[in-house]
Amino acid sequence: MQNVVIAKPYRFVAPDRSKLWWYLFRPFLGLYLRKGHGVITVECRGVERLRASLAAGHGIMLAPNHCRPPDPMVLGHFSSAIDRPLYVIASCHLFMQNALQRTSANPL
Repeated sequence: MQNVVIAKPYRFVAPDRSKLWWYLFRPFLGLYLRKGHGVITVECRGVERLRASLAAGHGIMLAPNHCRPPDPMVLGHFSSAIDRPLYVIASCHLFMQNALQRTSANPL
């Protein structure tokens, strides 16, 4: 576990509602997970139920267990399975890095 201590005040970072990054990163997600983190396969369960809830106009909040660094990227497969981008909450220290790291902190 990381010991994150931040002396800077919190600054809100609004979500990027553009689908551009979602479309650009989707084709490379499997390769990134395989080469960078050793994730070979991903199985998405309950996709039909989620699609039905979204079609009915319901708001959805997913609260996955996050015990390894690639876990948020694995949600990218789920995002592709439901054909919608996801918005995630990330620790503010991730947004205090350089521009590329900030973008990769929230790729979904």
